[in-house]
Amino acid sequence: MSGDAEKGFTITNTENPPATTEVPVEKVWKAADGSELDAEWTVPAKVQLVKTVDGKSRPGGDPVELNADNAWKHAFKGLPKTKTVDGTQIEVQYSVEELSMDGFTSTVTGNAKDGFTITNTQIPPPTPEPTPEPTPEPTPEPTPETTPTPTPPAPEEPQLPLPRTGVEIGAAVALALALIGTGVVLVRRKRRSWSARGLLVAAPTRMVCTGLSTPRAMMLPKVRSAK
Repeated sequence: MSGDAEKGFTITNTENPPATTEVPVEKVWKAADGSELDAEWTVPAKVQLVKTVDGKSRPGGDPVELNADNAWKHAFKGLPKTKTVDGTQIEVQYSVEELSMDGFTSTVTGNAKDGFTITNTQIPPPTPEPTPEPTPEPTPEPTPETTPTPTPPAPEEPQLPLPRTGVEIGAAVALALALIGTGVVLVRRKRRSWSARGLLVAAPTRMVCTGLSTPRAMMLPKVRSAK
């Protein structure tokens, strides 16, 4: 306030600069097994500051890039701690989030006072499904042996009765002998008749009977006719 009673007083209100803060953030890379990830697998990533006032959140400026050149670290500075809403000073809440990272999961830990840590963990490649074991082919059941149906024997053809050779030959021989006997008797009679008439009688002639199973020779007289 300046001036006096005669000239008047002048009151000047000067706004005090708001209190500020800063929010540090760093990035950590992890392999799928939790070990430190090799640098060759790391890629630059962008991180966005988010401020929340009276329950409403919105981006706090442009995103910044974390990379190997800045050692994966950054500090958001000059951030007001409070904001006047309807004449009331309200504390501003700060957080960070990482934009999408392909092949990695992102986890944010920490707070605005001590700083945030963004941990990127590599997503393991999908485990190939095991090759299914080939389904064994079912063992075929053994085919039962087929009992061959016995072929009935062919009916025997009726046999013709064998000729009664022995009987018939015997009969033939008997007949032949009878005839021969008759012939002999007749010859003898004729011989006697011829002798009585003065006829000469020649030597007997051999006669073979073929009707027997064993040929037999019979001696018949050879008659010489009278001259």
